[in-house]
Amino acid sequence: MAICEKMLEHVANGGTLRAFCRQKGNPSYRTLYRWLDKDPTLMSRFVYNSRFLGARAIAEECLEIIDTPPPLIGEGENARYDNTIVNWNAKRADIRIRLLAKWYPQEYSEKLIGIETKGDINVTISTGVPQE
Repeated sequence: MAICEKMLEHVANGGTLRAFCRQKGNPSYRTLYRWLDKDPTLMSRFVYNSRFLGARAIAEECLEIIDTPPPLIGEGENARYDNTIVNWNAKRADIRIRLLAKWYPQEYSEKLIGIETKGDINVTISTGVPQE
């Protein structure tokens, strides 16, 4: 598979172009953009196919992040979710969603569906462990 095809596949799977370029044997970021600038067909495939599919992959990744319960810490009646991991995962998903809204506002913008946010995220986790 040609290097450009590998690059298109990597981006379509939600990877970044910079991450692709850091892999051993791949050309630099600047070199890939020179190739894209010289080849309108490649640029079109990159922008309208790979990046679009990559955005969908990132959106699916957000669902995986949110739907995967964090590990419990402690044992027995003291078992609870680690707030650090809960907050970290909430931030990971939020940053990805915000980037998607900037890159593809027609698909991911909250303004289009009438939702307004303040930027705050409140997560409530019910562990079933009685509070004292």
